[in-house]
Amino acid sequence: MQLPHLTSSNSSQGPPKPETIAILAQVQLDAAFAEETAPASRELLLDQARQGFQKALQQDPKNPTALLGLAQYHARLGERQKALDVYHRYLQYYPQDIQARYQIALVHAQWKDWEGAVRWCDEALRGDPESRNIRKTKGFCLARAGRYDEALATFREIMPESLARYHLARVLEHMGYVEASRQQLHLALQSDPNCEQARQFLTELEVAYSLPKPSSSAPAVLPAGHLHSDPASVQPPSSSPETGNGTSLLPLGGVPLSPAIQK
Repeated sequence: MQLPHLTSSNSSQGPPKPETIAILAQVQLDAAFAEETAPASRELLLDQARQGFQKALQQDPKNPTALLGLAQYHARLGERQKALDVYHRYLQYYPQDIQARYQIALVHAQWKDWEGAVRWCDEALRGDPESRNIRKTKGFCLARAGRYDEALATFREIMPESLARYHLARVLEHMGYVEASRQQLHLALQSDPNCEQARQFLTELEVAYSLPKPSSSAPAVLPAGHLHSDPASVQPPSSSPETGNGTSLLPLGGVPLSPAIQK
């Protein structure tokens, strides 16, 4: 991968500015995590990115690109405390940056700290209460945290009930709660029989898991407005037909953020 070169310090244009250094470091960081990057090249690019962010901050300690880039560097390497320290440092300089708060929420989701992700979604929503994107992300994180009633309520703030239950069903299936997922899909179709997303996913679910038709002697759906608040009350399958380890057979879909939330 060809990366841009900085202007040398003896150039007639003078030494590169902190912002230029930080932008190049961000390019190097992104390149390090590209699928086509060889492991040996990845380590070199990571070192170059870190050094670039640090150099930019030596020249301009408040440079926003360098601060956010360095925070992302630590976050992507799993260095949680270092990442949070830099993010908090950034927010001391730029407390009104809503997208930075949202980025911290996504980082917590990447770490599977769903409660932390919800808290930072709330922080971002304080700055932009009408953001549909942040609210939708909050709904997914609430569901991953096992707070299903709150997740459904959050989804319903920005979409019809049928779609809200469809999105919740996808998360439940992804977490291994297949029967609870199917029940939510039935509720979605009760709310809107024409909800194509719910109908299609229900078909995929029943085929992927070879589910029998619901028994007429047992309720096919959960009571309207109620979800199991304890995941243990809805047992995931002990194994899946494909993987044998209880993981999802179907793509999560619909998640408006990093693929980390889907894992």
